[in-house]
Amino acid sequence: MNYIGIDLGGTNIKGALVSAKGEILKEHSIPTRVDLGPEAVAGRIGQVIAQLSIGEDTVGGVGVGCPGTVDDASGIVRFAANLNFVNFDLRSALRAHTALPIHLGNDANAAALAEARVGAARGAKDAVMITLGTGLGSGFVSNGEMIYGHDGFAGEFGHIIVERNGRECGCGRRGCL
Repeated sequence: MNYIGIDLGGTNIKGALVSAKGEILKEHSIPTRVDLGPEAVAGRIGQVIAQLSIGEDTVGGVGVGCPGTVDDASGIVRFAANLNFVNFDLRSALRAHTALPIHLGNDANAAALAEARVGAARGAKDAVMITLGTGLGSGFVSNGEMIYGHDGFAGEFGHIIVERNGRECGCGRRGCL
């Protein structure tokens, strides 16, 4: 079985068709175009999924790594500053573009878990992942499991205030790293 992984960023949507062993079989990327709004961004994710699905009949599902606070149980992105998503039902929006099962997670957490399972941290008991793109993210794996914290916001280095009254962050606070 193969799967599609989507890395949703503030600048680009990157996708890959991967084997169950984590081997990248096909890749596709397009600009995110946050300026078009959440529904249009979901449509652009749908375009990447469609491109990666061409000629494939063994795709078992789609995993979407999204910055911000993401609730896989409901399919809602609670808040993603660099995408202008606030309580956006991303899973429902993606249903218009694919019938495949869709799972959502914070992008840095997804990257940390992938590295721990099939990447550079494979075999390590614990791992920390720092992502740097349009924003700064981080994810922690302990004993092979993600650390989410009580509010799903554990380890969000990007929103540590490093300069009191510094520049405004997309999250609405000032001075975030």
